[in-house]
Amino acid sequence: MVMPMSKLHALHTWWRGREPRERIILASGGVIVLAALLYGGVWQPLSSASAKLTRQLPKLQSDLADLQRGVTELKQSGARRPAPAPGEIRQHVQATLDALQLSADLQALPGEQVRIVISRLPFEQVLALLGALENDQNLHIVRADIRGQDGSAQLELVVQP
Repeated sequence: MVMPMSKLHALHTWWRGREPRERIILASGGVIVLAALLYGGVWQPLSSASAKLTRQLPKLQSDLADLQRGVTELKQSGARRPAPAPGEIRQHVQATLDALQLSADLQALPGEQVRIVISRLPFEQVLALLGALENDQNLHIVRADIRGQDGSAQLELVVQP
């Protein structure tokens, strides 16, 4: 914000018209107001955000460790079924969802792919679903967008044989 020269000149004239003691009091008040604005507008919000993230960190680390353990289990799990025949992928995905008592939006994509969208799912069930699709149904997850918060996830998967 730039002040026009006439207003700046008027402010300067007004300032020079104050007694030195009054200028000290006004300047001190200005410094106090500036400090209060900086504290309330910058320091306090940053401090609150930092405290919130600090409180969330142990839970997020725990969720990450659970997901990493699940990935390890998926990689180490054994026998697989043969890949589904062309045109049967959607039915295999639906059977997996039914077995896990999950509901999802399914969309057939070109190239024998199926998109699976679930808006809210506990992390434990995410791992179970991934394991069932990869190991039980022998489907390959070609795209996974998993976003989590507070122990649950929103996911979008694309699978193919």
